[in-house]
Amino acid sequence: MWSSKYTWGGADPPSAGDLVVIGASQTIYFDASTPVLTGVIILGGSLIFDDMQDVSLQAQYIIIAANGRLQIGTEQQPFTHNAVITMYGNVRSTELPIFGSKVTAVRNGTIEMHGKNIGVTWTKLSVTANVGDTSITVKDSVINWPIGGQIVIATTGDYLSQGQTEKRIITAINGNTITLNSPLKFQHLSVTRTVGDTSVSIMAEVGLLTRNVLYQGKIN
Repeated sequence: MWSSKYTWGGADPPSAGDLVVIGASQTIYFDASTPVLTGVIILGGSLIFDDMQDVSLQAQYIIIAANGRLQIGTEQQPFTHNAVITMYGNVRSTELPIFGSKVTAVRNGTIEMHGKNIGVTWTKLSVTANVGDTSITVKDSVINWPIGGQIVIATTGDYLSQGQTEKRIITAINGNTITLNSPLKFQHLSVTRTVGDTSVSIMAEVGLLTRNVLYQGKIN
């Protein structure tokens, strides 16, 4: 286990700025939230995220080589807790040959990331949502979307309406109806217009932004 002193020869687990090397004979189960490490090099070994708690790995570089493996869940057993990998760096960071900086580099290695099955990730409104509404109804079933998850509701205005795209938090789901944490500030259409023999539908798109497995870069 990453958090165990026995993994590190009796020393404390890696601290800020450390460079961690996982060799061919090692399999480490990751069960921690790290400070920002200089790097994690998986050189023939395995780093497997332990699905008994939420975990967070922060590093400037991650290198997977010589048949090394970074694994977060499997296709048969997706990761059920929250796992976050955050990469750090800036324009002055040292660049690795070929790969660059603020990077996860793979050369003859494997990365697996499998989060919860959430069904559809993107759908459309089935009913127009008006200003002040605190719920929306969508076309597809979203019963697997998490309560507390964040969604985005796209604008259906003209080319100057980008600012009318709205983000909200899910507070409840009943069938295809999603209850929001605050009222909408703009109207989002779900209409169909017929011109001659042609029907044109304008339906605001709704997407789930939240995932329980997240790979991201720190903005700095």
